Amino acid sequence: MPLAVYAGAHGPANGLDQLVAAARLLRAGGSPLVLLLVGAGAEKPRLQAAAAALPNLRLLDPLPKPRLAGLLAGSQIGVQCLAPVAAFAEWTAPNKLMDYLAAGLPVVANLGGRAARLLEGGGFGPCGIATAPGDACALAAALAALAADPDRRAALGRAARAQAEARWDRRRLAEGFCQVVEGAAA
Repeated sequence: MPLAVYAGAHGPANGLDQLVAAARLLRAGGSPLVLLLVGAGAEKPRLQAAAAALPNLRLLDPLPKPRLAGLLAGSQIGVQCLAPVAAFAEWTAPNKLMDYLAAGLPVVANLGGRAARLLEGGGFGPCGIATAPGDACALAAALAALAADPDRRAALGRAARAQAEARWDRRRLAEGFCQVVEGAAA
């Protein structure tokens, strides 16, 4: 049974009603995918009430980073979700996106802009699917497509990990930062 994980805040800005709607659509379509929302926030009680009627939607409280890393290692898809807010369109790429890439997970995101371009992969190959903000049907379709295609998930996951290592590794970032500081001091 494929597991898709959203790990982050459960607030109005996260637009998690789209994942509730996607869970309904996935269930109606017979997808075996389970959506797991990990985190806390003002919307959590309402999301828990919705999940009570959806056996393919589960919620967990926040996890410490080491335990979250273990959960992601056992998952098949990372989910990035935000409310369809114009201000999020270009520059929003939350930390959870980097966590998913580092875990080697293919990502389904309902974002355009920079986040969507990261998923296109640049020179690393595609590592996920970006859907239109606010389109729960497209979000459900992307999740169902990846749930049904383990080979595609594996290929996207390899590209995700390659991008994380090449572009976002902390050692590389620290080295680049040191070079900038040393160059400015010289």
